[in-house]
Amino acid sequence: MNQARLLQAGEVAVILGMPSGRSFLARLPRLRGHGFPATVPGCGRRWDRRAVEAWLDRCAAREDPGGTQGGHPGEELIRRIYSGDLFRTATGGNP
Repeated sequence: MNQARLLQAGEVAVILGMPSGRSFLARLPRLRGHGFPATVPGCGRRWDRRAVEAWLDRCAAREDPGGTQGGHPGEELIRRIYSGDLFRTATGGNP
C-alpha cells in the first residue's frame, strides 16, 4: 500500500477536525462503535486514508440522505465536527 495513503493518528485528527492525535486516540474506542475504520493490518497505528474518507462520506450521507441541503455533501458533517456535535454524539456526550 502506498505510504501516502497511510495516516498516523495526528493526520486522522486533522481530517476529523480534532486538536491532536492524542485527542483522536482518546475518542477512538467510541468512534469505532460508530463504524470508524480499523488500522491497516501489519502497519502499526496507521489508517487507510480512503477508509477514513469513506467513513466520513457515510456519516455525511446519514446527515443528509437525499442531498437536500445543497452545497458540498459533507458540509453538515464538517460543521458538526468543528462545533463538537459529532464527537458529543459519537462519544455519548463526553468531550
